[in-house]
Amino acid sequence: MEDIKLKDDLFYMGDVDNPTAYIKIERDEDGDLRVVSTFVDGSLRGQGIAGKLTKEVIAYAEKENLKIVPVCPYTVKYFEKHEEYQGLLK
Repeated sequence: MEDIKLKDDLFYMGDVDNPTAYIKIERDEDGDLRVVSTFVDGSLRGQGIAGKLTKEVIAYAEKENLKIVPVCPYTVKYFEKHEEYQGLLK
């Protein structure tokens, strides 16, 4: 399994210019994280990659004392299923 990296507004796996999986974030007016899209290449689907990427975003938000605004459908469902992270939601 590849490491998850962060560059600017992208948590990604693979090459930053052509990632095999990623979560794209934007900062809102308060600097908090809006999760706007999640992508996992078809060859990697079914391996829990999107969940691992989401956990990286969560760890980053906790470390930086930020809130998360899930926008993309995957992260909206992720936070609905994982009540333990409700305190991170904005």
